[in-house]
Amino acid sequence: MFYGPWIFLIVGFFTLPFSFLTVYKNLTISDILLAIAFLFVSLIIVPFNLRVFEQNIIHNNIFLIPVSILGAGFFFSISNAFFPMESITAFFQIIFIFCLIFPLLTMLINNPDTVKELMAVLLISTSLIAIAIFVFSLFNIDLTAGLFLLEKGWGGERFSFGGLEPNVPGRIVLQIIPVSCSFIFIARKRFTKILNLILIIVGMFVIINTGSRSSLLALLCGILLFPFFLKQTNPEISLTRSLLLIGILTIAAGLYFLKDVQFSGIIDRYATIFSVKSSYSSLQRINLVEQAVEYIVQHPLFGAGFENFHFLTDEYITVHNPILAMWAENGIFGMIGFLSIYLILVIFCIKSWQNHFFNDYLLMGMAIMVILMIIGDMFMANSYKRILWVPSILFVHYYNLLRSKYNLKVE
Repeated sequence: MFYGPWIFLIVGFFTLPFSFLTVYKNLTISDILLAIAFLFVSLIIVPFNLRVFEQNIIHNNIFLIPVSILGAGFFFSISNAFFPMESITAFFQIIFIFCLIFPLLTMLINNPDTVKELMAVLLISTSLIAIAIFVFSLFNIDLTAGLFLLEKGWGGERFSFGGLEPNVPGRIVLQIIPVSCSFIFIARKRFTKILNLILIIVGMFVIINTGSRSSLLALLCGILLFPFFLKQTNPEISLTRSLLLIGILTIAAGLYFLKDVQFSGIIDRYATIFSVKSSYSSLQRINLVEQAVEYIVQHPLFGAGFENFHFLTDEYITVHNPILAMWAENGIFGMIGFLSIYLILVIFCIKSWQNHFFNDYLLMGMAIMVILMIIGDMFMANSYKRILWVPSILFVHYYNLLRSKYNLKVE
């Protein structure tokens, strides 16, 4: 273990959810800390074992080929961009996630227990945000004294932090719920188990209060998947009892929220899931999809430039689907590359299921986290946020570590 870069990695993970702590434009404090960790570990490894460095950067990076294909689409399409610098910075974010952070994780983390420590750190920092929003929405008290930039509004009773559109906080909090579920089974002390249960309930409440329909749908999918994933991880667990317990907890939490919390505007927003025509934002997104498809039909090979398609829409808003957005912005190669990244994650989830998650509760929870991330991404614009992708690529590395530990062959 290299303690210097490890410290930067730990703090970088802790600050991942605080994307509003920026140094310059989209460059966050977390980005700088993770970049320093990568530079640090590179300076340690390269002088002594250049081959190991090359293996982690090139040969062992499963995302390198998809990113290269996406890069081809980026270079073919950048000439069409209204603002090329926007395209360049967006593509650098992709490079940063898959060609810098992923190799950093593979070089620095050689023990499955280290992954548990990192996910615990991320759980703690995200829980601070969830608790702050929870108290703010219930009692109108800002525990952070303005530090988290908590706010209420966004056309209704929706809550957010850091100046982010409420869908993003909903997604950030959503991804720690499966992790908290895992730690309930991992933790030995009853206090820790109860604490994680409380965090799950708080997280569900926060997701509801962000008014994010995609986060709510993903949450419901997670609730449905969890008992079956749990049974696959530990066959001795009763599936019927698990379903009954989760059902009771979900109903109890729902009744509590409906009884004691005034958020009729939020309920009205969720009701539009079943009545698309009654929601302006839903109609707007459908219109954006139609505009994206029309543009793709006319320009299938080359796009409008990364992060530039929204300049061509009537609303100056990009389409809320990453596959269509990538195709419209980076052409067919960009779409193939980005779709391949999602497929890699899906394949690793399937492999984890087939191997019974190596009887590891955290891998089970992270697999659900990845599935929820993918579901949520399908209804979101700019789907390459570090806070949502870094835990997912850590899941891939965690699977590889457990596979090596149990000496299982890759199919």
